[in-house]
Amino acid sequence: MISKVQQTPQQQTPDLIEVAQAKQAEAREDRDRAETHASDAFTHVAGAALNTLIAGADTVEGTADVAGAGAHLVTSAQLAVAGAAEWAGEKVVDFFAGGIRAVAGRDDCDAPSQHPESPRLSAQLFGAAANQWHRTGDSLRAAWHAFGEAGTHLEGAVANLGLAAGHTGLALEDAAEAVQDEAAAGVAVAESD
Repeated sequence: MISKVQQTPQQQTPDLIEVAQAKQAEAREDRDRAETHASDAFTHVAGAALNTLIAGADTVEGTADVAGAGAHLVTSAQLAVAGAAEWAGEKVVDFFAGGIRAVAGRDDCDAPSQHPESPRLSAQLFGAAANQWHRTGDSLRAAWHAFGEAGTHLEGAVANLGLAAGHTGLALEDAAEAVQDEAAAGVAVAESD
């Protein structure tokens, strides 16, 4: 059987002091890591807050685009109805103008009541209605894009919160290790006395 050589208290003291110093150094490193993780966690929480604000702004923008699309759609419908009414009026005017020309004995009784080079008001109204219809689509595409951006920023916020939680856990773990190392250092110092 191998016998252990017992150290005298004077021989143990330097070893215990070295252990205490090593544990204190480990505790400092643990505290430094805990501070770094806490700082990183704060940065991620701030990033999540910023992403949430941007997502809110994108949502407001998308909602405004939807409202704009609705306004363009209503305007398009109004212009189309006005164009149809104007077209019917133009046909009535053309009919009566043709009748008057026929009674007057003119050969061009089918000629329009308006100058041939200028577009009819009904055609202008239908063109404006089509333009508003296209602007409705443009506004809806812009809204879709804004809502997509809002979703992307919310995903970023969730990712940042997840990273913040991870760093918080690591900070707590490092802080617990620092406390444990400080306690071990204290025990080593107490035993050396």
